[in-house]
Amino acid sequence: MHRGTAFLSASALLLTGLAACTYNPSVHPDTLKCQNDNGCPSGYRCVVGACCNKPTEAACLGPADATNPSMDVEPTDAPGDSIASGDASSWQDMSSASEVSAERRAPDVNTADGVEMQAPDSNSPGFDAATDLAGDQSGTGGIGDAGDNDAPVATGGGDASDAPTTKGGADANDAPVATGGTGTGGTAGAIGTGGTTGTGGTTGTGGTTGAGGTTGTGGTTTVGGTTATGGTSPAPAIISFTASSATISAGQGTTLSWTVTGATTLYIDQGIGSVLGNSSQIVAPSQTTTYTLTLNGSVSAQVTVTVVPAPSITSFDASPTMISVGGSATLTAVFSGGTGTVDHGIGSLTSAVGKGSGAIAATTTYTLTVTNVAGDSTTAQVTVTVVPPPSIASFVASPTVISIGGSATLTGEFSGGTGIVDQGIGDVTSGSGTSTGALAATTTYTLTVTNSVGDSTAAQVTVTVVPLPSITSFGANPTAVNLGGSATLTAVFSGGIGSVDQGVDTVTSGSGKSTGTVAANTTYTLTVTSPAGDSTTAQVIVVGGISTPTGSMTVARSEHTATSFTNDGKVLITGGSNGTDYLSSAEIYDPAGATFTATTGSMAMTRYLHTATLLSSGMVLIVGGTFSPPGRILELYDNGTGTFTASGSVTFIRIAHTATLLAGGMVLIAGGAAGGSAASSARLYDATAATFTATGSMTSPRAYHTAILLPSGKVLLAGGEGNTVPNPTLASADLYDPSAGTCTATGSMTVARAYHTATLLNNGKVLVAGGSASQVGTLASADLYDPGAGIFTATGSMTVARSQHTATLLSNGKVLIAGGGVASTELYDPSTGTFTATGNMTEVRSQHTANLLPSGMVLIAGGSSDMSAELFK
Repeated sequence: MHRGTAFLSASALLLTGLAACTYNPSVHPDTLKCQNDNGCPSGYRCVVGACCNKPTEAACLGPADATNPSMDVEPTDAPGDSIASGDASSWQDMSSASEVSAERRAPDVNTADGVEMQAPDSNSPGFDAATDLAGDQSGTGGIGDAGDNDAPVATGGGDASDAPTTKGGADANDAPVATGGTGTGGTAGAIGTGGTTGTGGTTGTGGTTGAGGTTGTGGTTTVGGTTATGGTSPAPAIISFTASSATISAGQGTTLSWTVTGATTLYIDQGIGSVLGNSSQIVAPSQTTTYTLTLNGSVSAQVTVTVVPAPSITSFDASPTMISVGGSATLTAVFSGGTGTVDHGIGSLTSAVGKGSGAIAATTTYTLTVTNVAGDSTTAQVTVTVVPPPSIASFVASPTVISIGGSATLTGEFSGGTGIVDQGIGDVTSGSGTSTGALAATTTYTLTVTNSVGDSTAAQVTVTVVPLPSITSFGANPTAVNLGGSATLTAVFSGGIGSVDQGVDTVTSGSGKSTGTVAANTTYTLTVTSPAGDSTTAQVIVVGGISTPTGSMTVARSEHTATSFTNDGKVLITGGSNGTDYLSSAEIYDPAGATFTATTGSMAMTRYLHTATLLSSGMVLIVGGTFSPPGRILELYDNGTGTFTASGSVTFIRIAHTATLLAGGMVLIAGGAAGGSAASSARLYDATAATFTATGSMTSPRAYHTAILLPSGKVLLAGGEGNTVPNPTLASADLYDPSAGTCTATGSMTVARAYHTATLLNNGKVLVAGGSASQVGTLASADLYDPGAGIFTATGSMTVARSQHTATLLSNGKVLIAGGGVASTELYDPSTGTFTATGNMTEVRSQHTANLLPSGMVLIAGGSSDMSAELFK
């Protein structure tokens, strides 16, 4: 048996017993909750709310009886032994003869084993200070002891098993004292009667053997230092008793919490039982319950926990669940146990009562939340899917007019649903054509598109059925005409509109229409076209002509030059190619005799794609036309002597360039091909000094382009081929300003062109026609350049595509377009912006020349290595 020397008062023991003897299955699995001994099994006793069967455990030690505070328990005693001494209510045996019979052991919350050894009071029999109290070994912490055999300690005495604590000592009557200074411990010797220092007490060095000094309640000690007055026990009271949630849902829990003072026993009804002071307990009542906390058997407080049903949702539906954009649905919910609200602006909802969603623009998921008064909630969701409305972008038939027995293709562009067409067509797919099959009569078709919610839209198209076109007769009167004559064409037809080519245009069945001047043998074709686009044709030939053969050149030529003299109307023709060789020869065409005569002398060298410019002096400047070094030679032709004279050399050689006589008499030489690539440089030739000087370059290299002197004195340089691969053809154009000696960009043509023609019209505009473009081919289109606006605009296209053709301004202001790989010709009328086909030439020509003669006729010579010539009248 271990004995201690500290003393505790009865009230202190009651409090510590209450705190220590708590039902804790994890520490004492064999303890049970109880309210009295009758609630415990055999061999157990109810101690502070716990059934205990281990008298050696601190948790199973009951409070001392007030009438016998000296009762102690022998560690070896067991419940049921006979009582040797102590109070009559004691249940533990004190009979061991070798041990103190009236010593008792009380729980101590500050020791490792939960107990504190107490010295016997003056009534204890068998006390032997020398043996029983010889060495209550002080430890650090615990309720401090003061007495003999204690070794000095830093923080107050305790027995050998005391755990560290900061508590102060107790006075001689074991009354609890407030925390104060710690003593050093007494010197081994006789037991002193004073306690360790109390709150604020001054510690001494330790007591000497013998009496520790005079002791009173909280009094002073001679050796152990002065002690402060000990505290008093607080009055029993319930400070608070609350539930964390006063209202809960069925199946939920809440926490009961309480704060008390002066408690020896605490008890809560409703099956909870004894509890600790200043603690809490989780409860989960199934119905509304009032809990009563009882303190020391008399003081009580109550708290009521209201139990409400949990919120519940039976169903949450939308009707319909799928709608079109802008449609609405009705939301209906069946729920209980709370109030219902729906998001997305719907708000409160009554159980089993539908509520409209309002117009919905997109698929929406609605959430119903049902919340009870306890704040618990439950949710459910329903989704209303919004599908696009059916839409028809187009519903067409191609063609819309057909001949009897023909068919059309119906095509609908739609979305947001499935499409079906009536008249036996059936289901159709957006963007895919469906044939009507053979139709005998005009029919109207209806396309209906329906989406997944049943909304629909419709569109209609009508296919008109017409008779086939028919020609009864088509003739000319007369069928042969003289040069400059005309014929009358008459056709009888039905089922469509009749038109005749070669510029005759629309004709009326049974009515004659003139052919206009028949320039050559001409075949006229009548085409009758029904509204369905079906057509039938008939032809008639009228014999006539537009040109008269004139004397042939002395040699075959193409890529040559032809320069008209203003004084006598003669035409100088130089160089070119005969299909085998390049030529240095030249000849003169005399309109008076319609003859070609070789000039007295030839050029100093062969030339092709060169330029020949009539100067103000009447001389003709010959420039370029070869890549070989002799190409640097400059030549002048004198019409008076019929001879060519070399006039020095130039620093450049060119072919396919342009030469333009400026208002001041100078000649602008621009661009061309030099050494296999296009050049952008330009030169000015001064006829007076017979010299070339550099001038402003073009914005792009050009060859096979055109140059036109404008009324303003500026030069329009358009199109041609540049050096860009693989599309060298240019649409750009430049303006050369002689006063500034610079080239600046102007508006571009509507298409890129090279090998085209450019003609200055009487209205000051420039007609650019035909030509060819890389990766496109020969062109029929034409542009008009407006110098005032600096832009090109499209004008009517030629009747056929042409490249390397000629364009000649006639005395009537029209432009004759001739050849270009074909024998046909046509006229451009600036007043209407249209081209009209005219008669054919006697030969197919390209790279030929065309010169307006003083008579108004046009001399067309050579081309395609041909030596023939003809006159357009």
